[in-house]
Amino acid sequence: MHLLCGEPSPELMTVVSPAEQARLQVQTENERIATLEQRVQVLQSQVSELQAQFAEFKKQFD
Repeated sequence: MHLLCGEPSPELMTVVSPAEQARLQVQTENERIATLEQRVQVLQSQVSELQAQFAEFKKQFD
């Protein structure tokens, strides 16, 4: 490696093994899935609440 542009940054000097790269990718995917599951749970709760409110509203006209 040449030093014409200064000292290389430590981040560029570290070599990530394929196993570590795969682990990091899976970890990122798991975090993404957990976030999506949490959002789905919130949305399901909101839909249930709206359904209950609509049922109450509908009773006014029966």
